[in-house]
Amino acid sequence: MRRGQFIIGCLVFFIFFQASALAQNQELIDSLKNVIAHQPDDTLKIKTMNALTWQLIITRRQTELARQYADSGMLLSEKLNYPFGIAKSHYYYGVIGRLEGDYYEALNHFDQYNTYATNRGDSVNVANGLYHMAVINSFQGNYETSLDLHYRILKIYEKEQDEYSIATTLNSIGIIHFRMKNYDEAIKHYNQAIAIMTKLEEEIDIADGLHNLGNVYATMGQYDEAITYYNRALAIDEKLDNEWGIAYQKENLGLVYSEKGNLRQALNYQKEALEIRKALGQKKEIAMSNNKVGFVLSEMNQNQQAIGHFLEGARIAKEIGSNPDLKDSYEFLSRAYAKLGNYKKAYENHKQYSHVQDSIFNQTSAQQINELKARYEAEKREREIQLLTSEKKIQGAEIAQQKAIKNAFIMGSILLLILIGVLYAAYKNRIQAIRLINKQKQEINDQKIKELENNQKLFALDAMISGQEAERKRIASDLHDGLGVLLSTAQMHFNSVDNKIDHPNGVAMYSKANALLDEACIEVRKIAHNMMPGSLLKLGLVPALNDLCEKLRKEDELEISLEAFEMDKRFKETAEITIYRLIQEMLNNVIKHAQASEVIVQLMNNNGNVNITVEDNGIGFNVYEALGSGGMGLKSIESRVKYLNGNLNIMSEQGKGTSVTVEIDKKVLFKE
Repeated sequence: MRRGQFIIGCLVFFIFFQASALAQNQELIDSLKNVIAHQPDDTLKIKTMNALTWQLIITRRQTELARQYADSGMLLSEKLNYPFGIAKSHYYYGVIGRLEGDYYEALNHFDQYNTYATNRGDSVNVANGLYHMAVINSFQGNYETSLDLHYRILKIYEKEQDEYSIATTLNSIGIIHFRMKNYDEAIKHYNQAIAIMTKLEEEIDIADGLHNLGNVYATMGQYDEAITYYNRALAIDEKLDNEWGIAYQKENLGLVYSEKGNLRQALNYQKEALEIRKALGQKKEIAMSNNKVGFVLSEMNQNQQAIGHFLEGARIAKEIGSNPDLKDSYEFLSRAYAKLGNYKKAYENHKQYSHVQDSIFNQTSAQQINELKARYEAEKREREIQLLTSEKKIQGAEIAQQKAIKNAFIMGSILLLILIGVLYAAYKNRIQAIRLINKQKQEINDQKIKELENNQKLFALDAMISGQEAERKRIASDLHDGLGVLLSTAQMHFNSVDNKIDHPNGVAMYSKANALLDEACIEVRKIAHNMMPGSLLKLGLVPALNDLCEKLRKEDELEISLEAFEMDKRFKETAEITIYRLIQEMLNNVIKHAQASEVIVQLMNNNGNVNITVEDNGIGFNVYEALGSGGMGLKSIESRVKYLNGNLNIMSEQGKGTSVTVEIDKKVLFKE
């Protein structure tokens, strides 16, 4: 038994001291889990849990599982009265909170960890805690405090000759100088960090430095240089499957392309970054990405969609206490509402923006005062620690002797308490596991019910529209093939008696009846075509729309242009009919209300998706009043777009015409 424990102990210590060299190694994670499963509840097991927690944290994908192992380490450390284990759990909670954007909670944990490290005189671990506190202060806009903390950290690492930590600190100092607009200083520190990381072959950190250099050049307006650095960083992150870094590279490429005027490419990059961050659960970064997606949408005049992203960014920024991001959200909301003509909302959000901006300034001033106070308290605490250390050395021998005597008498009691504690912890963990499983089952059931409800609604809508179109086809067929044939036959019989009518009145009556019969035949064909154009079923969407436009040109003296790009493929029948009806409704609205002389209809195949645009040079209208009044024309358009799972955007201004754009996902267009 002792030999087995010795072997396990050796394995744990080896893994523990080699953990930093095996980052993101799933094999190492699995090995640590296996060791924990076979270890007794002692301090060695706590150290193994600490090593596993850190390995899970640095993957940046398994922070929730890391938190669970940190909880286990904290419980066992408290049970064994092991201060080092308790302090380490506070450190891991702080790192997880920082990555997830829970800054207030993270600072609280780091403060407890630093108190323990300071009391032990452990300068390296003090530096580790100060580093994360400095990063959080930077995120919160407290740049002077963050910079001072970083220079204190740098002195510790230079004394220890820790090259890797020196490089990461230089990189962080560069970030603070960049945020303070000291660009030359930022570039200098970034290049120093990259040089050290290249020497150490730390690829993920090299990518981080390249990304930061790209930020500086982008801010200075040197966009081509910025794109070069971002793409070099992106290549490394994709090679390492570093989703955290990939999101940052895509975000910044989006910013640069936005500045260069390529808004469509900028929007794609920003949306990709937002989706990655949602998957990673990074609250601060999610707030930032929502603001950036909204900014590009606003630049594209899609202000209603932009407002939704700005509001979500503001909500998250409030939740995590990130004032710089909250300030950006309010500023962008004010601009978007102004573009839409909602000046009341624009003014309200601008007031909020000014309030947060003033708050950031006041926080910086107050922080400088608190910083001086904190330095005084820290120096006072260090003097007290030195005094206590001297006293402890004198008392150490007496305490050791007393402990030896007491241990002989209380060993049995301790063993009994440990057994009870293990049983209680096992019972508590089992109850927690059962609750978690039940909660997960309930969430899965709720999700299934929601999906079934959505599918049922979609099925009902599909059945209704399919039924309506089938009835239209049947009626059209009956009119054309039934009544139309009968009228044509009657007309032939009328023509056969043409030469047999001699009386003048008979000829007049015959001519009148024949004219009415001709008109009836034309009207039947017109009704049948309107109910279901034959060209739509036989030839497809574009030929049918050509017929529709030609008909409207003749009947309404309206100049209609139809442009179709990459629209050679046929869609499924219900999709083609719905798109035809949608465009027909748009054109009917133009004829009835727009007083336009020209209309342009465009259809474009965009990688399988279809973009539809109908523009006129008419009198225009107030979009929000029209949508609020619930007119049947707009309701019909909205319902058909919803059926196609599309996005509808209406832009109009009095006297400047109207533009209606619809984007349809390819998933609903083709046969399954």
